[in-house]
Order: sequence, then C-alpha cells, then structure tokens
Amino acid sequence: MIKKIGFRVFTFIVLFVAVSIILEGEYTLALLQDKLRDGSIIGLIYGIILWAVYQWKNKKGKNDL
Repeated sequence: MIKKIGFRVFTFIVLFVAVSIILEGEYTLALLQDKLRDGSIIGLIYGIILWAVYQWKNKKGKNDL
C-alpha cells in the first residue's frame, strides 16, 4: 500500500509541476522552486487523503464480514 500511495503522490507532484510551469510560460529557477514547494505541499495533503481513504475502506470491509 505504501508503494502504491508513494507512486501516486510522486506522479501527482511531477504532473502538477510540469503543467504549472507550462501554463506559467516562464522557465526560471525561482518559479521552478515555487512550483516544487507548492506541489510537495499539495502532494503531501493528497497522500494523507489517499492513506485515510485506504484505511477507511479496509476497516469498512473487515466490519462487513
């Protein structure tokens, strides 16, 4: 489960940064650092939400048996 969530978060961060930089139209180091920071923060939140959903689904599935 950790590998699955980690891969999804990493992919999300890479896509977020790539799309943000392309839409910005500028390719400076400062912009790249800002987008990486923003992507990391949003990716962390996304990872926590994914983890919580997986935990909730696992508990819900065990209680149904």
